[in-house]
Amino acid sequence: MERTEMKRLFKSIDGHVIEIAQMIDFLQVMCQEEWIEDTGKYLYIIINLLKNECEKLDIDRYELEIGCLD
Repeated sequence: MERTEMKRLFKSIDGHVIEIAQMIDFLQVMCQEEWIEDTGKYLYIIINLLKNECEKLDIDRYELEIGCLD
């Protein structure tokens, strides 16, 4: 795997991690006891977004791992 491809994958992984961290912060706000009745219905959507980001992160990690082992 070329160095430029590795850099792209690392940047992609960093981007996914940042998005997940931001979503976690948002979830902490949404799950506050005084707001949960109003915001609880959106948790399912947010959980699916987080799952998708984690899947993308796993794919990038796998590509990077394979590239480094070659």
